[in-house]
Amino acid sequence: MQETNTAPTTELSPCEFDDKSLQLLKAFRAGQAGQCVASVTHDVNNCLGAIMAYAELVALDENLPGESRRMMGEVVKAVRKGSTLMGALTSIASDSGKGRSVVFASALLAHVTMLRRHSLKTANIHVEVEERGVQNSLEVDEPAVSLALLYLLANEIEDAQQAGRTRIDILIDEREDCVVFEVAHGGPSLAVDRCDVMFEPFYTSKGAGRFGLGLYEARTTAERHGGDLEYDAERGFVLTLPREMRPPSEETC
Repeated sequence: MQETNTAPTTELSPCEFDDKSLQLLKAFRAGQAGQCVASVTHDVNNCLGAIMAYAELVALDENLPGESRRMMGEVVKAVRKGSTLMGALTSIASDSGKGRSVVFASALLAHVTMLRRHSLKTANIHVEVEERGVQNSLEVDEPAVSLALLYLLANEIEDAQQAGRTRIDILIDEREDCVVFEVAHGGPSLAVDRCDVMFEPFYTSKGAGRFGLGLYEARTTAERHGGDLEYDAERGFVLTLPREMRPPSEETC
């Protein structure tokens, strides 16, 4: 019987990985967890639906004491909040590029903010949203735009923590046939040379453990919709999206 010579394999422990390998490993783990989101949220929503049905059934009892009725009302509110949170999580976990939907800009931003509520609360940071205009609806690839807003918010949360700020201001405004999100940058104005490169892939000024892809992905999403993402020293990060999704060649904003 002929023996087969096989080359020895070398396994590296995490401490032997270089920084890039560790980042890829972290991304792989996050990707695997992300693939579970759709399944988990579906099951959680089924559980929430059952809780809602039982709570509403109990509330139909005419002899239910007032305090018990109030508590059932709180249960219903909590279930609705949980269902909204699951919907927001499902949205960002869904594959982008598979369709368009008409959404309200304020609702889209509210869902994104909800996903970072715990980190905002832990850091004692409040998000203040001002909305101008009455026609802030737009047609978008919802998962992609939700992620773009999430990247901008996450970026500003880190900057706020480093600067010791407790407030992030976001403006939703109109410009001709476009909707504009302005995420105020509360820190020092960014250097001109940084403004030129911070939208490039893999650029980061935040040290190891960062991929430098958030702003790049956010701008790519904006351009794919026929809009843009830019940094303005006075207004902060300005995400502009047309009301109707159009190819970048038809940009009008």
